[in-house]
Amino acid sequence: MQLQTFNTTRTARYYCVGEPGPTIRHVWFCLHGEGQSVADFAAQLSNLVTPERLLILPEALSRYTLPPAPDGTLSTGATWFAASDLLPDLADLTNYLDSLAETILAACPPIPPLRCWAMGTVRRPPVAGWPATESTMNA
Repeated sequence: MQLQTFNTTRTARYYCVGEPGPTIRHVWFCLHGEGQSVADFAAQLSNLVTPERLLILPEALSRYTLPPAPDGTLSTGATWFAASDLLPDLADLTNYLDSLAETILAACPPIPPLRCWAMGTVRRPPVAGWPATESTMNA
């Protein structure tokens, strides 16, 4: 038996706190921690919103159901990559974040400052090449 791979398109989710448009002067990409609900993370960042600042909160691509809250409510957590398949996961992640940045920045004034902010414990090296890839930097 031999493990094989192939590329596929999938649907990624993100929260946009603020509205893309001509008033935006700063775009922040905010990456949630491992297993953290991106909706909960968005709520924690609400005091950072200004008319000139746009917060983009991409959800990691590997989603799973978190244990129920005390009231029985279920929510979704996500992880950015698996240690067992690090390089393909990092490539997928870089493509995802580059595509999202290109889409968001197209709706904003030319070349707003771009920030990447992460929350949580980093158990692996940061994503290589992001946001410093050429397509992101020139978007």
